[in-house]
Amino acid sequence: MNDPVNHPSHYTAHPSGVECITVTEHMSFCVGNAIKYLWRAGLKGSKIEDLEKARWYIDREIARQKSLVGPSPAATVDNTPAACDALDQDDPTDTPTRPDIPSLFPKPPTPDPPEPWWQVFTSGA
Repeated sequence: MNDPVNHPSHYTAHPSGVECITVTEHMSFCVGNAIKYLWRAGLKGSKIEDLEKARWYIDREIARQKSLVGPSPAATVDNTPAACDALDQDDPTDTPTRPDIPSLFPKPPTPDPPEPWWQVFTSGA
C-alpha cells in the first residue's frame, strides 16, 4: 500500500525493503538529502535531475566540511576510467560500517560445501 505522506513509494521501493529515512536520519542534513536523491533516482521524475540534486547536496557538504577544518593541501582527482574502475573494486575496508544501521546490500550466506562424492557410498545411507 502506498502512503504518500508517511511512506512514499519512491522511498520504500528499495529491494532491501529498507526505507530511505531509516538510513538517512543518522546522517547530517546534506549527506542525508544526497542519499535520498540517490536512493530515489528515477523513481519520481527525472533520474538525471535527482542525480544532479544529490551532487548539489554533496558539494554543499564538502564546502561545509572544508569550512570546519580550514584549507587543505591541493589534491588532484584522477577521473580516468582506470581510476574509477579501481574505486569500484569490492574492497570491504573502503566503506565504514555502522552496526546500528542494517546493511543495504547484505551478502548471501555461504552455502555448506557438498559432501565429497565418495562419502555418499560409504556413509551407510
